[in-house]
Amino acid sequence: VNDKDKKKVLDEARNNMLKVGQYPEMRFTSSKITPQGGNKFQVDGTLTIRGIAKPITIDAMLDPEKIVISGKSVFKMTGYGMK
Repeated sequence: VNDKDKKKVLDEARNNMLKVGQYPEMRFTSSKITPQGGNKFQVDGTLTIRGIAKPITIDAMLDPEKIVISGKSVFKMTGYGMK
């Protein structure tokens, strides 16, 4: 993808999908952390995108040497009003 197309894609995501001018903040608030063994955890909470808050579960992993937590989750963009 050339630089011009990258800019178009980024502008589309910012302005139309995420509507960052109207909703400048995306937020995850955890409500429960459940150890899964080792350095793995299940993190339950609320993800807010475009002013829409929904419950979500994140599979997280702690790197104790760096004190870094990384995680992933899958959700439908349509649930947050995005196409």
